[in-house]
Amino acid sequence: MAPEAAVIGYRDVGAVVRQAPFEAVGSDPEDLDRYGAIIHRLFRRTPVVPVPFGTVFRSADQVRRWLEMNYIALSEGLHYVEGRCETRVHIVANPAVRPVDGKVDVAAIGGECFRELRRHAIAALVTRQDADVMTAAFLITEDGWDEFAERVQAHAFRHEALAFRQTGPWPPYDFVRIDFQG
Repeated sequence: MAPEAAVIGYRDVGAVVRQAPFEAVGSDPEDLDRYGAIIHRLFRRTPVVPVPFGTVFRSADQVRRWLEMNYIALSEGLHYVEGRCETRVHIVANPAVRPVDGKVDVAAIGGECFRELRRHAIAALVTRQDADVMTAAFLITEDGWDEFAERVQAHAFRHEALAFRQTGPWPPYDFVRIDFQG
């Protein structure tokens, strides 16, 4: 049984932690699921700046010092993501549609769709782009979810040779960069 999570706080920010050996962490599916479940529970209640899975500090005091040293950046990050969520849009060739020329240019059409969707997001980034698959993450307002989903569906309707899948709402995983070096 894994140790329970606890909160180490500094001023009005906190780190959710659990005791673990000070060593590299593997990617045990149960640990990954537990991490994701904690992040999602918190995300439903408060702004979250998720750190990468497997981040390990030597002690609770080091976590406290890190919070203190990075307090301004963490506060600004929390303010930036407050009221916002991430959605991911995945595009592949629609297997139910046979194009006349035999090939669908997922990258070209998907890129055009992502550029248009980007105009309706706070931030966006392509996380995967190859000949057959495109995936992008979009940071949107939580109350703009339905409108953004309608825009994704409009693209799916216009481009029937492509299959669109929108996932989320997610915590802002792809829009958080945390530097543990400095």
